Amino acid sequence: MRAIGYFTVDPKARKGNASSRRLSQAFQEYCETRLHIPHGTFADPRGEGGGNGWRKMTDFIRESRQAYLVVTPNAAHLGPTLEQQVERVLEMDALSSQVVCDDLDLPDPLQNALNSSRRSAQRSERIRAGMIAKAAKGLGLGKPPYGYYITVDGAFHVSPKEAPVVERIFKLYLAPGGSVRSVAAALNAKNVRTRSGRRWSLVTVRDVLRNPAYIGTYHRFGMRIPGSYQPIVSSSEFRQAQDRLQERSPSQRNSHPAPVFLLAGILYCNHCGKRMLGIVRRQTWNRRDGVRARAEYRYYQCQSRINRNQCSYRTMRADDVEAEVVGIVRERLAAGERGEDPNDVSWLVGDKARSEAAIQSLDRQFMEGVQRAASGTMSLSPLRGGLEQLRVYKKELGEQAGDCTDARDRLEANVARVLNEWDSLPAADRRDLLRSVVSRVAMKRGKPEITLR
Repeated sequence: MRAIGYFTVDPKARKGNASSRRLSQAFQEYCETRLHIPHGTFADPRGEGGGNGWRKMTDFIRESRQAYLVVTPNAAHLGPTLEQQVERVLEMDALSSQVVCDDLDLPDPLQNALNSSRRSAQRSERIRAGMIAKAAKGLGLGKPPYGYYITVDGAFHVSPKEAPVVERIFKLYLAPGGSVRSVAAALNAKNVRTRSGRRWSLVTVRDVLRNPAYIGTYHRFGMRIPGSYQPIVSSSEFRQAQDRLQERSPSQRNSHPAPVFLLAGILYCNHCGKRMLGIVRRQTWNRRDGVRARAEYRYYQCQSRINRNQCSYRTMRADDVEAEVVGIVRERLAAGERGEDPNDVSWLVGDKARSEAAIQSLDRQFMEGVQRAASGTMSLSPLRGGLEQLRVYKKELGEQAGDCTDARDRLEANVARVLNEWDSLPAADRRDLLRSVVSRVAMKRGKPEITLR
């Protein structure tokens, strides 16, 4: 397998260069003993995991359009906190690559990160011993992927009930016009459910399409053992699916600044009560002169419809909704309208308390998710949403920090900026200002119901 080394070194240390050479040599030895093909190393200063060296490495992987095994001495080299370490693992997973630690005791980066953050050496040793022993034999760890079941001896077997669904997923996706969304819709229309009895979502379908387990290949802890058990789909079908996923992956497209959604975090669907999330749809076509044209469109759609196709409410063009909401908000603010009690700053205290409680809950959920992913009982995909939500709440909490007696003054200053500087502000600043003066926007029959702070 193609491999890249990544580590951090102390540039001020007397033996900094020697340490860098030692780590590079350790990476070369790792590749030699495991028959990987080395493709160079990248490094950052100690304490700056995920810095310039990491960015250069991700650019290299993205431009090469190939999957790599990223070898690092231990999870601490990925970043100083568990969140940052998990983020690096997820970032590589999004590029169809995998992170592994050059640590005989804890090669899995999530297990390695958990061990460092919780200092549970004895428990990790027991987990490590059992997991590596089973991994070396190609035996299952935790819950098997959809389509298989594991017997008492740990061997994989094809599930007569689930395997046909896996075959259908690949068939539908590889058919002309097939997409992850259309596959999920087709399965749900036939009342096919996941193993947990839920509807199929974009995430669960994509997880099936990307899992090499379905060609009989065991892939864990940097080990790749082909022919470990009976495949469900052919190697050619799996490769075709990977090629199509790669072509449609946002990471492989030309890099453009992520579009800003002004109502992110405050827009709700009044039909199902869920938040409305910003989505981007891109379209390409050939013009009459033969030139390839493309366009990008922004929409808002309720969260339940995106994840599970459960809400029948239609999507809305972001430009139209944002223009209408901003117009109403500026008009109401200019007229002197505020929340029910302009002298009440309890909204700041309440928001802070709710954010603190939410952060504690999300921290627990995130830790549980990392533990499940590290034990192999959950894929990495669900961690992405949890990590992003955790960071949003922490950012909001930081913005709310300060003396509550100054809250109304800060709010009025933001109102003045909305009224006087709006047209000259960058999109990101407009979004943040709007969230500071509006607590909620609910869409009901295409019309916004706006609650001011």
